[in-house]
Amino acid sequence: MIRKKLLYCRMSMNLYTALKKAVEKFPKKTAVFYEDDSFNFSEVLDKIDRFAKLLKAKGIKKGDNVTVLLRNKPELIYSFFACWKIGAAMVPLNFFYTTDELIYILNDSRALILISDDSFKEHFTRITEEANNIKGIISWDNLTLPDTAEDGEEISSEDTAAILYTSGTTGHPKGAILTHRNFLSDVESCRGVVAVNHKDRAICFLPLFHSFALTVCLLLPVLHGGSVVLLPRILKGPKFLKLIFKRRITLFVSIPQVYSLFVKVPSLIGRIALWSVNYFVSGADALPVNVLASFEKKFHKSILEGYGLTEAAPVVTFNPPELRKPGYIGKALPGIEIKIVNSEGKEMPVNEIGELIIKGDNVMKGYFEYPEATKNALRGGWLYTGDLGFKDEDDYIKIMDRKTDMFVCRGLNVYPREIENVLRNLPQIEEAAVKGQKLKEDTMVAVAYIKKQNEISSSEIIAFCRKRLANYKVPHHIIFVEDFPRTATGKISKKDIV
Repeated sequence: MIRKKLLYCRMSMNLYTALKKAVEKFPKKTAVFYEDDSFNFSEVLDKIDRFAKLLKAKGIKKGDNVTVLLRNKPELIYSFFACWKIGAAMVPLNFFYTTDELIYILNDSRALILISDDSFKEHFTRITEEANNIKGIISWDNLTLPDTAEDGEEISSEDTAAILYTSGTTGHPKGAILTHRNFLSDVESCRGVVAVNHKDRAICFLPLFHSFALTVCLLLPVLHGGSVVLLPRILKGPKFLKLIFKRRITLFVSIPQVYSLFVKVPSLIGRIALWSVNYFVSGADALPVNVLASFEKKFHKSILEGYGLTEAAPVVTFNPPELRKPGYIGKALPGIEIKIVNSEGKEMPVNEIGELIIKGDNVMKGYFEYPEATKNALRGGWLYTGDLGFKDEDDYIKIMDRKTDMFVCRGLNVYPREIENVLRNLPQIEEAAVKGQKLKEDTMVAVAYIKKQNEISSSEIIAFCRKRLANYKVPHHIIFVEDFPRTATGKISKKDIV
């Protein structure tokens, strides 16, 4: 069944026509909730079609790149699908970026137009002056749409749908080129585990410039007639729980940090607020085993942990509900192949560590105008992820660390994530990040950065680790921090820890 769906997506559909099919089936059903407003599928499509006509009038055509700088709001959805209708590639911008960072991506992507609103007007003057290809800025504030729509372009599933910029561990971000087929394929693969339909409602507070939110919070429900509840940012405490209850959310997609906050909510309040949720999904970072156990014990609900990367549109695995292994990222989704290989590309035996490589219809075309990076990432039809891990006897995968994070101590490989998992078992520790640091010219040691939840000393932490880790893995230094630098999805940004 999954393969037939994937074939259908590959042969005949793009993201706009996929949405149009949902509109034909459910024209009067609510597609989008935002604050106190709601918009049915017909209303959403009407706005998309009219905005697409405006873009064409501005000179945007098939094959052009269009940047979008908006928080989660209906206009963001209209902008995305309008681009897809006329065959333009949308380039969503991280709204946390400085003006310098925005200008870099505007220039790198060769975007012709910026779609935004007046909440970002502080950036507009410099963008107009320094973004070389930008012909104009369209602000949704006080925008008058055409009264009528017109036909779109013939768009193939192989055409570029989006260029999503990955933060990268070093240097400037690179734009991953993702096609309509990439997204549609990944949506259907996800649906093999998260079986959403027109009755479902997803909450979307993760920023839609991020591939995880775009695919799982928006495309997965809406393309199947479900609804999305948009939030420009996460609400705090009781307001958030009240909204989940009020909107009868069935699909809750989040990151580990939010699940860590949930376990502090009183059991009864949480069970009442979360009663309607059928699927809890966690991604973007490793979900600590103790958080998973505490959440499920308290609320009697399961969390599906996934793994993915922007270059794969992005979801690659899920820990299936019928047989989960805590600490593992699960098995490959339907239609996706995963191998573990050594530095020469040869497949590793069971339980031996190597690099994860991926093949499937969800894998990107390449990096925008970075041929060398594309050549390194895509080899022989496989995407080399840069993540190290192993497969067990049941084909379940465990991630050990990024290749770039691993270091060697006394001739032995050290995986910082393994040390972090041990540290997270201390109830006094809220979060931990471990990096390799040179002690002498030829010696690397582990340094642990700790955000405390309750009082604990460095000596207590080191003593705890000595009982659970080989001596060469035990942190040499403990550094306490108030908080960590983070990516847009709340993941700790190790490269920015000084």
